[in-house]
Amino acid sequence: MLTNGNLESWDDSTTPTGWSKSESATQEATTVHGGSNSAKVVATGTRDLTQSVSVDPGESYTITVWYYVESGDSKDARIWCYWLNGTSTVTDAATNDALRGPAGSYLTSDTSWQQYTTTVTAPSSGVDGFRFEVRTYNGSTVYWDDLSFVDNNTLSVENNQIEGFSMYPNPTSLGYVNIRSKSNSKLTVDIFDVLGKQVINETVSNKELNVSNLNTGIYIMKVSQENATITKKLVIQ
Repeated sequence: MLTNGNLESWDDSTTPTGWSKSESATQEATTVHGGSNSAKVVATGTRDLTQSVSVDPGESYTITVWYYVESGDSKDARIWCYWLNGTSTVTDAATNDALRGPAGSYLTSDTSWQQYTTTVTAPSSGVDGFRFEVRTYNGSTVYWDDLSFVDNNTLSVENNQIEGFSMYPNPTSLGYVNIRSKSNSKLTVDIFDVLGKQVINETVSNKELNVSNLNTGIYIMKVSQENATITKKLVIQ
């Protein structure tokens, strides 16, 4: 749901396209997680990268952030997000720690690319937006890339339902997922990451699908059989 969440597009060397606030960020083409660009932030004071999106009350959303701490003091970076009602922020006890954390604290500092991901449910009333924000703190150098905010309720869509379709286990940490249907016809399986990049394309027939090459996170699986198509969320743990 974020505009330019992969930080590939820049209006100029300090302004990533679609982001409402970009403090001390510069376009980086060498240290990247995916694609050609990331955002490098060298912080003096607290520096924010911010974008707001619309949400629906009571729906489930998944946040994913990739970051790389080049230098700092272990209190270098964190997400700092809020639900919104118009332009006013809304605190929510059920999600506060996940949205300003992790666990109300700082992201793990390590000189390699790290992922933070969490799934939260919007308050059932009184919200219509979400402020997505990551923060870099004084004295730190942090790279940000492949940021996403996904509406999980849009990831289960059926069109001419595949009879007897099932996929399990889901979530999976086993390196595979079983794909089944009532028909013996071949199933075409396409899996996309949250940025829309195709990571698997395979034709199977009621079998175990190898997903061991996928990183932990949320994926979109599109399965087609004859004139039927089904789209599901796949969670790799």
